[in-house]
Amino acid sequence: MTKKKTAAEKAATTKEAKKATAPKAASTPRKEVDVSKINQQEGKKRLGSIYRLEKSVERTKSVLEAASKTRRSAKANHEKAVDVLEKEIRDQRFGPGPLFDVSGQAAAAS
Repeated sequence: MTKKKTAAEKAATTKEAKKATAPKAASTPRKEVDVSKINQQEGKKRLGSIYRLEKSVERTKSVLEAASKTRRSAKANHEKAVDVLEKEIRDQRFGPGPLFDVSGQAAAAS
């Protein structure tokens, strides 16, 4: 049979697990690269990675903008449909609407 853990034991194991998975801080602070000390191949490599990242960011931004426009358009269409539905419900409940005759006295015969 297994022994049930107490709340304190559970908390201790959870903290230990979090500590084990937590990223370690860099031992030395990062410093800026001296451009004059970079050779041409390394410079091309760094520049290429910068351009790839920039393209990726621009692509993601354009996708997000398109999604945002689509969402705004869908929201506007939804609000318009809700307004039309509310108006139709009011008209049906309180007349005149298709369920009522012109005078509003009796329900229209179907």
